[in-house]
Amino acid sequence: MSHLDFEDNSPTEQITPTLNVYTITAICSWLPLCTVKRCRLVSKLWNAGAIPILFKRSTLRLKCNDINEISRNVTLLTEISSLGIPDNVQITILTRTHLAYSPITRDIWNDEFVRFYAKIPGITHLSFKNLTLHWNINSHMEADLIQNLIQNSSRTLTRLNICPRYDYTFDVDLIPLPDFVNKFDPVKRLDLSRMRTHKFVVENNWRKVLNFVTQLMTVFDKLEDLILHKTLTKFLVEIVDVIPRTMVNLTISGAIMHDELQDVAQLKNPLRKLSIKDVIFGDDASPDIPPHLYNLISKHAQTLELLTVRFLAWEFYDDLKLPALLNLKRFDLTVPSVRYGWNFYIDFPPETPNLAMAFPRLREFCLTFHVVWEGYWTNALESLFSSETQVCPNVRKVEIRDLNWRKTYCFVDRGYEIDVKYARIFKIFPNANNKFVQDLRKYFEKKGMLTI
Repeated sequence: MSHLDFEDNSPTEQITPTLNVYTITAICSWLPLCTVKRCRLVSKLWNAGAIPILFKRSTLRLKCNDINEISRNVTLLTEISSLGIPDNVQITILTRTHLAYSPITRDIWNDEFVRFYAKIPGITHLSFKNLTLHWNINSHMEADLIQNLIQNSSRTLTRLNICPRYDYTFDVDLIPLPDFVNKFDPVKRLDLSRMRTHKFVVENNWRKVLNFVTQLMTVFDKLEDLILHKTLTKFLVEIVDVIPRTMVNLTISGAIMHDELQDVAQLKNPLRKLSIKDVIFGDDASPDIPPHLYNLISKHAQTLELLTVRFLAWEFYDDLKLPALLNLKRFDLTVPSVRYGWNFYIDFPPETPNLAMAFPRLREFCLTFHVVWEGYWTNALESLFSSETQVCPNVRKVEIRDLNWRKTYCFVDRGYEIDVKYARIFKIFPNANNKFVQDLRKYFEKKGMLTI
């Protein structure tokens, strides 16, 4: 019997699933927001399927700064609650109008705010996923409202950004703060970057603010991402044992110096991500800053996977020493301008003398100039992209930009001259093929300089 006897030559019918609005919504849920917006242009069906995703990802901003805004928000919250609340909600509660000539007094504003406050607890199903709260700390009524808004979201909240502002005309002994009781297990990200404790508050109300920060660390006990302003680091030192052990990603905003570096170094959590937005190195800075920074990074050398460090100036210091980070996958470095950092140089350990050996698992590297990058070469680049640097085979993305986010094509179109030494990038990172690398390659090919 030949094999032909077993062949089935009957035609097969290909079944194509029918697209409906629910399927399209499911598809859009996996797409970037910019792509979802374009999906609306395909047809009426795709438009209907994309709208729920756009709504959920949109940001609902509610301002309660004057009487008219309060009245509008009461109506808006009542109406929108029947449709569902977007994932991102930002509520600003300030007791002063933006208009300096407005006749609204605090008493009148408080009367209207009482009505707004009375409406909120009645909408019991209001809950949020990503919530940002801006408010003046000068009224117990506002503190209660903030508390209710957050407590109602204890089961749904995953990200919270708290931005209190202190009214210095208020009696410091009566500064009200929300009081949280419920646990917030779903919350993985807490942003306190705008909760700045000025000298006035620290000196006059240290214990109350410390208790508030302690309470936050206690109720958000499954926290992974913590973002805070530099003025709060001193409070973390006091409650180092209360910080959730799950917190592995730390971001410090504000220009930090040696005191803040010492505070952060006392944290016991092994960090996977460390981001220091601004490090001050100037003629008025302490000479202990470089070793403190080195010690802080070294403490987490075995666990760090993402490191972001930004230097605005570098004067009167020797080179910057970085330890070997064997598990680092992404490195974002902002270097000072030539004018304020002419001697900025990165020094790796003798046993790992270059980028390839110090960061063997690096996959992404972003270098940002604090001023406009015009294609020139600096000492910092010589220490990173030396002609003797070994190949980094794991790196897939290399980016060089300035604070204006200029890309390589700007230099091609506008006639900027990029130093030929930048061609070393192709040798050091042979597997990087992102947009920047592609543009840089086209630039050198056009100039006929891609022979190095």
